[in-house]
Amino acid sequence: MKLHDERAATEFDRRLGQRLRARRLARGMSQEALAAAAGITFQQIQKYEKGVNRIAASRLFTIATALQWSMAECFSDADLGPSAGLSDDSTLIEEGLKTEEGRAVLKLMGSASSDVLRQKILRAVLGVLEDRTPST
Repeated sequence: MKLHDERAATEFDRRLGQRLRARRLARGMSQEALAAAAGITFQQIQKYEKGVNRIAASRLFTIATALQWSMAECFSDADLGPSAGLSDDSTLIEEGLKTEEGRAVLKLMGSASSDVLRQKILRAVLGVLEDRTPST
């Protein structure tokens, strides 16, 4: 009896799926549009984003191309391994994506045309956070 199916999705696949979802939302693309561009069903995109199904390299390349995302970017800052310590960041990202405002900030960052512009957006957001008064 085999205890572990080597083909089963892993924590790596779940984290890659989260990055895929974040990129898709940042590009303002629906699951349906991405699925059409990749030649698959939107349900399959859902499974990839949830980390239920693994993404074959050729499929990831097709999806990345549709998202104007290089393969290097798919894995950049990719603390995707089991010891990556991304759990806190992953939770924050998931919580942020639940709100319209969080998705809007993500879209702004994704659509920024330069590092300089992304830094300005970050400074503006941090400035707002620094100016807030503590709630009592």
